[in-house]
Amino acid sequence: MSEHENGGRGRADGSDDRRSARQHGKNRGSADAGVLVEVTSLRDRLEALDREIVRCIAERVRLAEDIGRAKRDAGLPTLDPGREAAVIRRATAMAREEGMEAEDVRDVFWDIVGLCRRAQLAEET
Repeated sequence: MSEHENGGRGRADGSDDRRSARQHGKNRGSADAGVLVEVTSLRDRLEALDREIVRCIAERVRLAEDIGRAKRDAGLPTLDPGREAAVIRRATAMAREEGMEAEDVRDVFWDIVGLCRRAQLAEET
């Protein structure tokens, strides 16, 4: 007899698939809850790290603005492509030391350098 034939009261052998599934889910749910706690904790750490990264980028932009003002006061050109290239080379070397993909870090640092460059140039106007 199928579950449909016995009025949806479980399998023909008398067992209840739904109860079994709930019990299985409950056991698995306990393990899942532990994993969720760990994932939540790790995500909280990532969020804190993201906040620190943004704080560091903001500080870098402020320093770049200060450097731009100092360069203008000294009559030096604002942009220094050689210096920018050195920053990128240093960042990619640090990435390799950390076992990261140098090209990915290079891309991130070019974005950061561009942000700082735009901040320096905006101060000129």
